Amino acid sequence: MRKAYIGWMIVVVLVASWAGNIYAHEANRLPEGRFLSHLIEVTDSPGDSFMLYYIANNDDKRLPVSVSIEGLPALRFYPISEYMTFRSQKLYRLIGHFEPGPEDADSPSGAAAPLTIRSVDVNYSDGTRGTSDIGKMIVYREDWRSSDSISQFSSSSSSDGTSTASFRVDQPVMVNGLSSAFLSELGSAFTYDLHVGKENVVLPSAIGAGSSLSLNMAFPVPPNSQLYLQPVAMRLLLEYTDEAGIHREQMMPTERQPYPTQTAIREYVKAQRRSKE
Repeated sequence: MRKAYIGWMIVVVLVASWAGNIYAHEANRLPEGRFLSHLIEVTDSPGDSFMLYYIANNDDKRLPVSVSIEGLPALRFYPISEYMTFRSQKLYRLIGHFEPGPEDADSPSGAAAPLTIRSVDVNYSDGTRGTSDIGKMIVYREDWRSSDSISQFSSSSSSDGTSTASFRVDQPVMVNGLSSAFLSELGSAFTYDLHVGKENVVLPSAIGAGSSLSLNMAFPVPPNSQLYLQPVAMRLLLEYTDEAGIHREQMMPTERQPYPTQTAIREYVKAQRRSKE
C-alpha cells in the first residue's frame, strides 16, 4: 500500500511539473510576432538608411521576407537578419535604404512635404501578406544642403547610444539651437551639449569663423522606461543664421539601437500578452 501511495505521489509530482512547464512556456510566448514601436526620421535622399526591428518567438516560422511602403518606390530593404537571441524570443532587423529613382534626375527633392508613416506592408515566409504597425516614421523630402558657413567633418557613435559630431565654422554664424520632430517626445531620454573648442555653448550664441564645434549626444533611457525597447533614428538639425541673415540647417543623423536584457524582453512579452486579453 505504501509503495502504491509513493508511486502515485511521484506521478502527481511529474504531472504537476509537466503542467507547470507548459504553463511557463506559454506564459513566456508572444501572442504573435511584431515590429517594435519605432521613432524614425529619415530623408528620401539616395543612400540614406534606417533599421526596422522585428520580435518573434524562437520557434516562429512566420517571418517578414519583404517590406514595402506605399508612396516610396525608391525604398528597398535588405533581407531580414538575426540581431539578438533570448530564452524564448529572437530580435531581428531589416535595413531599409533609398536607391536613386528615375524621378531624381528631373525633380528636386525639396518639392514635397514630409510623409508620416505608421505601418508597412509585409510579405511573410508562410505566403501571407499583411500590414504591420511600426510606430512613427517621418520621411523628409526636402533639400537639406547647407550653406558654406558650417561644414561637418567627422562623426562617431557607439553601441550605448552616445555619439559625437564635429563641425568647422567657415564663416561667422549665430547658432540658434537643435531641432527634431521627436525631441519633445523623448524628453530627458535624449540629451545633448554643444562646445566651441572646450567651452560649453549656451544657445543662441554667435560663433566666429575658424571655430570648431562639437556636439555630444546621448540616450540615457532607464530600463523601466517605455522607451527602453524603442529604436530611435533621428535627423537632427543644427539651426543657425548666416552672415546674410538667412536661416540655415545642418543635418546630423543619430540613432539608438535597442540592446535589451532578458528581463526587459520578459516584461515586454507580459505587456503584449496583457494587451491581447
